[in-house]
Amino acid sequence: MDPKLGPLLFVACLGAALAPWACASGPAMTVVRSEPGQKPEPVVGDNVRVARPTTVEHAGMKPGYHAIRSMEQWRALWPGGEKPLPAHVELGQKMILAASSDAAEVVEVKVLRVMDTANTLHVFTKEARLGKDCVRKDKEKGALDFVVADHIAKPVKVYVEVVEQPSCGAPPKAEVKCRVGNQAEWMPRVQARPGNTIECEARIEATGVFPIVDRTWHFASVPGGSSARMAFAKDGLKISFEPDLFGDYKVSFEVVDEAHRRGEGVVTAEVLPPNERDVFVQLAWAGFDSSDDVNAFPRAQLRAYDDVEAPKKGPKRLGKECSTTSKDKPEWCDVSTKAPITHLHVKGSDKGGRYVLSVHYTDERVDGGPYLCVRSFVGGKLAQEACDKRKRDVGSDWSLGVLEGPTGTIDDGTPKPVVDGGAGEGGAGVAVVDAGPPPPPSTTSDPAGLAKKRRQE
Repeated sequence: MDPKLGPLLFVACLGAALAPWACASGPAMTVVRSEPGQKPEPVVGDNVRVARPTTVEHAGMKPGYHAIRSMEQWRALWPGGEKPLPAHVELGQKMILAASSDAAEVVEVKVLRVMDTANTLHVFTKEARLGKDCVRKDKEKGALDFVVADHIAKPVKVYVEVVEQPSCGAPPKAEVKCRVGNQAEWMPRVQARPGNTIECEARIEATGVFPIVDRTWHFASVPGGSSARMAFAKDGLKISFEPDLFGDYKVSFEVVDEAHRRGEGVVTAEVLPPNERDVFVQLAWAGFDSSDDVNAFPRAQLRAYDDVEAPKKGPKRLGKECSTTSKDKPEWCDVSTKAPITHLHVKGSDKGGRYVLSVHYTDERVDGGPYLCVRSFVGGKLAQEACDKRKRDVGSDWSLGVLEGPTGTIDDGTPKPVVDGGAGEGGAGVAVVDAGPPPPPSTTSDPAGLAKKRRQE
């Protein structure tokens, strides 16, 4: 079937003794759909007087074009439950000519006029479709119109004139650029250090017919554990923030117009340690919501020591303490804290050296709350991450192990899993240590089945 002709419905009335309006079906109907912008051929005939009832209470009619002459036909049009007939309409004496659509792109259907010729009832309708780049504002999709005329038992030919509404113009666009400190150039990607001030500004391009009704700044992503916050300018087109952790900060600016069309601009700020072979260590909290007050988290201090070779007799000794409160710091110690994050630059570590790392808890850390993570970086890349999820008492220490100067890895005496396959640009991959609760003790005498394996061997 040619889709331009629309649905063709041919029905016959059986039982000639019945009055024409008593037939369950009725005379045939043909639907002819014109090309967009074209008008149907004119028809010479008698103009049929029609009345146009309100359609407010009749949403949900079966889509299509209908000539309704009986209650059976009326009931068949309501898949979601029958609706009442329009007031003062008695089918049999009257007929209803209806146009209904549930297509999202159809915003209006209209029965324009009805012409009567010798053998056919001609119904002229108009179907209005959304213009280019337009969207419906209303939540309910669908369009409906019908008219009431005196009953005429003739075949019906429906002409559908398709009209496309004017273009609504392109959706809004948003562009974001940033700069670090007082740099002159604003760029779509910037590099910064923790504590730098990053400013971002947005530009909106709105050429469509719908006005902008909303605009929003937010972080699309931040490094895990970051507590960075945005400061907003009065005009809403600029923000600033201070990154606190190494990693990528993705800043998003979104605009929405009255038709709910959206435009978004995203910029990335890479926050990395200096691209040196020295090791940089970062202590920060993780596992908390953005609404949490990080200043209320338990107090803890990152400590590092030279890994002094153990004497032949007596306990192992440590070198000078490197921490924010130690007075006699070793020469390699460059440590600073901007609560609640601590950064440690191990100067000269590219030439070797081993450094014992630990975290001292001044306050208690309970189970299930935010937890501390230590990350080490070499050459601007993450070398290792270790997180402490255990309950800690006041005055207790989390002993991480020995930090290897050339590689940035932390050796706690146990094998480390590699999480990125070990084939990345950085070389051996990123090892992750999770100092979570140890597994519960086994209730069997041979939990691994080793005795059975040995017998088989």
